[in-house]
Amino acid sequence: MRYRPPAGLALSAGLLTLHGAELPPPFPLDPHQLMERTCFQTGQAWSEMGNLRSDVAIVYGIDARLPQRIQTWRDRGYRIHVMTGVSWGDYQDYLYGRFDGTNHEDEAQTDRAGNKISHGGDV
Repeated sequence: MRYRPPAGLALSAGLLTLHGAELPPPFPLDPHQLMERTCFQTGQAWSEMGNLRSDVAIVYGIDARLPQRIQTWRDRGYRIHVMTGVSWGDYQDYLYGRFDGTNHEDEAQTDRAGNKISHGGDV
C-alpha cells in the first residue's frame, strides 16, 4: 500500500512540505505501536517549523535546558531519545560521573578490540 499524505501535505524530494495549510495538531500516541519507525535529531525545543511528526525526537545536547526541551517534544506526543557527544564540548562531567554520580566511561566509543577511541586528552 502506498503512502498518501493528508490533504494540504505533499512529499517533495523526501521532505514534507506544507502548501498553504496550517500545521496539523499534535498527534496522539498509539499505545499499540511498539516500533519506532522514524526519527530526527534536534537541539531545539518544539516549534511548528520543527514538527516533523516522526515517532521519535532525538534531543541533542546536555545542558541546563535539556529537561525543558525534552518536555516540549513529549507534550506533543513524541517519544524521546537523548543524544550527546563527549568529543565536542564540555561533556567530561557526564563521562566521569560528576553530572549524575555514575561513571559513564563504559559508554565511550571503542574499536572492535574494546580500545577507547578518543580525540586526545580526556575526550
